Amino acid sequence: MRAFSPWLVLLMFASPARADDQSAEFEEHTFAWHGGAKMPYRLLKPAKVEAGKKYPLVLILHGWGERGSDNNKQLKDFGPAFLKPGVRKRFPCFVLLPQANGSWVENPVFDKPIGLTKKPTANLAMAHEILKAVVKKHPVDADRLYLMGYSNGACGVWELLEREPHVWAAAAPMAGAGDPSHVGPAKKVAIWAFHGEKDPTIPLDRMRELVAALRAAHGHPMFTIYPKGVHHHAKDGLHDPNLLRWMFAQRRGQPEVPFEEVAKPTDKRPTSLVKK
Repeated sequence: MRAFSPWLVLLMFASPARADDQSAEFEEHTFAWHGGAKMPYRLLKPAKVEAGKKYPLVLILHGWGERGSDNNKQLKDFGPAFLKPGVRKRFPCFVLLPQANGSWVENPVFDKPIGLTKKPTANLAMAHEILKAVVKKHPVDADRLYLMGYSNGACGVWELLEREPHVWAAAAPMAGAGDPSHVGPAKKVAIWAFHGEKDPTIPLDRMRELVAALRAAHGHPMFTIYPKGVHHHAKDGLHDPNLLRWMFAQRRGQPEVPFEEVAKPTDKRPTSLVKK
């Protein structure tokens, strides 16, 4: 049998270490709620926190496949995006990633809009409580709270927009659904939605209905439809080069900063036809 090269052995053990080092930048925490309920979460802080300065915070709700209690799977897609050196330098911020053990919303069935229930799920309520605790403890700018989420997490994003429209400066739901009849109060929140045209998991119509309802309420959401999106992969919106530039320019209670002011001159504003 051929002997292992010592360099190969070193590489085999070095690669996981680098991945662990990256994950370690997101602090591990557990939130304890009444009744003994707990929720694990990760928190990324700005690389350098300056005294007397406040920073924006991004709350990210993961998809169905990342649910659990390992306090790690929820980092899979969004974590690496916020650890890029360029992002860390240009957009210093807190990034909060709670992990739910089930759905963020009640009755996540997508053959029709998701009706807003009287109370949120325990998972969504705990995520909101974690957010409030982090804002209280750390130098967070309460006028620059941002929401992002994918799939089941995007459904949670829409519900938070419906329940707490005055909290958020901007939101980016990706391949989600919500209640069009209750989304109108979020018309002043800067929103950029993403969805695949032929998404087999959550039909495009669910997002169309929400965008149409916001526009009917005189909101101005942007909407990107991936015309070849035959998979449930609208989280690709996370990699749009203009998303973070646009999002971090927004502030609660102030007029939305237009896409054209933050994008490159050659980039076109995301638009789509929305059925009324």
